[in-house]
This record gives sequence, structure tokens and C-alpha cells, in this order.
Amino acid sequence: GLPQLLTREVSSAHVDHNWEKINGIFSWSKKWVNSLSAATLLAVLAWIMIDPQPLNSGKSMTLLVGVALIPLVAHGKIRSAVLAGMQQIVKSQLPEALLRPLSFSILLFVTPLLFSLTPAIAMGLGALSAAISLVWAIQMLRSTLPKTAAAIPSKETRRQWRGSAIPMALAESMRVLQGHLSVLALGLLATESTVGIFRVASSSAVLIGFPITIATLVGAPTIARLHAQSDPVRLQKLLSWLALGMTASLVLGML
Repeated sequence: GLPQLLTREVSSAHVDHNWEKINGIFSWSKKWVNSLSAATLLAVLAWIMIDPQPLNSGKSMTLLVGVALIPLVAHGKIRSAVLAGMQQIVKSQLPEALLRPLSFSILLFVTPLLFSLTPAIAMGLGALSAAISLVWAIQMLRSTLPKTAAAIPSKETRRQWRGSAIPMALAESMRVLQGHLSVLALGLLATESTVGIFRVASSSAVLIGFPITIATLVGAPTIARLHAQSDPVRLQKLLSWLALGMTASLVLGML
């Protein structure tokens, strides 16, 4: 829920050019990302230890390498959220929507030409592409966000941020779970190779709805800004156009 919270709060603060507040909630978010990433690492390690498979098995090694994706992707997303909140819409989408998948695709193409590609190596390449994307996001944010002291939020403000982030996190979790529930259920019944083929087909279906995701990401910061400016007329017009565009793109994708 942190990227959604950041987009909303940064958009509101950006209207007043409140750079101290923007830096304050950004610093607060980075601490939460580090804490949650560490907790997830401990949970994965505990899971691997009770798993009957040896630690050096392909599955265990892939999981361990995959843990590196969590902080890398999370830090990249919160920086993209800050850029989106500052109305840098195109910049905010470049690291995650363009650079990370592009670099990952190139690495997956080149690596088999040099040596055998295993699941653990493929996961490591994913982590490397996430690191490349994060470095780019860091550089873009540094060139966009003025260097000012971060405002220290009060306990009440931090409590409000946590309270707002929780429902956003639950909604995002349900969305992610919905996208992977079929794969998890099939994993209990079929072989790993069958699940992999199904995952490819499922991803193709998700691709059809990708324009909806883009419209949501692009529209969210503008919606937050118009709400902060108390401009219901333009807000209603924007929502109408977004709904129309989403519906049209979905119909065209299905055709």
C-alpha cells in the first residue's frame, strides 16, 4: 500500500510545494520497506529450513535469490510513486514499465548463449534487472526532488499514514492474490512444468488488460491533485474519459 499512499500524499503536498513533507513521507516509507523486506527474508529462511528439500536444491536457491527482488522492486516502486505524485507521469513509469522488463529480456536472451540457464540464475537475472531499474529511478528522483530537509512527522501523522496504507495494502494484496490464485491452486495438483505453461498462458491474458493498469497508474496522481484542488468538474470529466478508455482497450484486446 505504500506506493498508493505516496502518490496520494505527494500529490497533495506538491500542490503547495511542500518539499519537506514529501521528503518526510518518502523517508518514512523507505524505513517501512527495509523493515518489511527483512521480515520477509526471515520468513523465507524459516520456510526453507523446515522444507524437506536440501538447502542447495534448485527450489531453495531460487527462493533465496528471489528474496533480493523484494527490496529492490519495493524501493523502485516507492520512488516511481513519488515521481508520479509530483506529476512526472512519464518518468514514473519508465523504470518499472520499460527498463526492468527490457533489461530482463535482454539478459534472458544473452545468458543462454554463454552458459546453461537454471531457475536460480533466471531469478538472479530478474534481481539484476530490478537493481538496474532502481538505480535509474534513484537518479531520476534526485534530479526532480529538491534537496530539502525532511519534515519529521508526528506520531499522529504516522498513525494516519499507517491507517491509510493498510486498506490500500489489502486491496493490492487481493489484486495480486487474484492474479496468482489459479497458479497456486494448480501447483497443488499438477507438475511444475505444467504450471509453468499455464503461467505463460495466464500472463498472455493479463497482457490484454495491461492498458487498464497503465490508465490507472497515469490517472491516479492527476485524480489526487484534482481532489486536493477541490475541482469536482474536471475530476468527473477525467474519470469518465478513463472509464471509457479502459472499456475500449479491453474490448479491442479481446478482439
